[in-house]
Parts: sequence; C-alpha cells; structure tokens
Amino acid sequence: MSASTNSTRDRILNLLNENQARYQQMSHEALGFTSDEVARVRNVELGQCSKAAILKIKGNGVRKYVLAVLPGDRKINTDKLSSLYGGKKASFASAGEVLELTSCVPGALAPFSFNEELALVVDPSIFERYSEIAFNAGTLTETIVLNVDDYRRIVKPKEYSLIQD
Repeated sequence: MSASTNSTRDRILNLLNENQARYQQMSHEALGFTSDEVARVRNVELGQCSKAAILKIKGNGVRKYVLAVLPGDRKINTDKLSSLYGGKKASFASAGEVLELTSCVPGALAPFSFNEELALVVDPSIFERYSEIAFNAGTLTETIVLNVDDYRRIVKPKEYSLIQD
C-alpha cells in the first residue's frame, strides 16, 4: 500500500460518514506509546482505548498477517491468535511491515484494515464493556471516539477471544 497516513485517516472518516456512524474526532499533540497517557489525553477510560497490533502467524504451512484489536487495558495472547489460523507461533510485525501493510507508523494503527493481506480480528470484549471505543485515526495526532455498535456494523470483524486469561 502506498497511500499516505492522511489517506488512511480520510478512508476511515469517509467510511464512517458513508455509514452514518456516531463518532467524534479530536486533534492533539503526538501521543507517546503509554496507554495511560493516551487515555488521559482522550479523556476516556483505558479499557475504551482500542489496542491494535499487527502480528505474523507462522508454522504448519501458515504465513498470515493479522491486525488484532483488543481493549487497551488487556494483553494479547499470541498462542490463541496463532491457533485461530492453525499456525505454531505469532510474533509482532516489524515497523517496516506495519508501514507496508497499513501506511501507518507503529502507535498510529486504527482498528480498520484496508489491505486484503491483513486479516482483522477483534476481541469481543471490546463490544461489551463500553458504548464507545477510542483509537488513533491513522496518525499520532488524531483520535476518533466511535460508537461500538457502529464499529461492529461497519467493519463486521472476525470476533475471537484474544486476551490473556
């Protein structure tokens, strides 16, 4: 994908507007990578912040990239994710792979995939705990706070328990 980061943001906003989603957009200073700082600036609970990470699933003839989305106050269980696709192991993608797959820098990932090579898997708890989720809009300086029912309706993600027990 060769689109710019602003293009990623624009694609998200166009998708939300076309589907009459209920959301708010906010601009802010570039956020660091600590979840607590991000939640504070966004004025939301840590569990409302979606944590998005790209992982590589490998083994048993499997080689797949997955955009995993879970609440910001939870940790991902990579064994659960690799078993979902029949792989032996899941590891985090490099910064270069993240950029290539999403046109976003690490830390700016949104819970949307616009790349056929990047499967989207969302932990179902993201829909159960709060009425809204907050996430980066493809940049480090913009946040979208989106109604969870609208997110589910628009994205229609594969839902699978990804969090560590």
